[in-house]
Amino acid sequence: YLGQIGEFHIFVYQNVYLNDDGTPGSMLPPNTVLMGSPQGFQGTRLYGAIRDKRAGLKAMPRFPKMWDMEEPSATFTMTQSAPLPVSGWPEASASLTVA
Repeated sequence: YLGQIGEFHIFVYQNVYLNDDGTPGSMLPPNTVLMGSPQGFQGTRLYGAIRDKRAGLKAMPRFPKMWDMEEPSATFTMTQSAPLPVSGWPEASASLTVA
């Protein structure tokens, strides 16, 4: 979070991910700034389908899952989710490239 100008809040997101070949990639291009108005954005969080047969391949906020393995003996837990933020008014946000 960088600050605020009027009703717009300014964010920078610097997280990275690994490409299929193992090289890191940026989630956003360099020198990108995100701006948004929480009051104007009027967003809603929807959920996509959980891609798991035990979840019924349907949309839900969270799907907890637990299973056992015998060799070596272990119990695993996992929670899956597929959130999808949807803007009610996209004009209340902007992605800017700054020099």
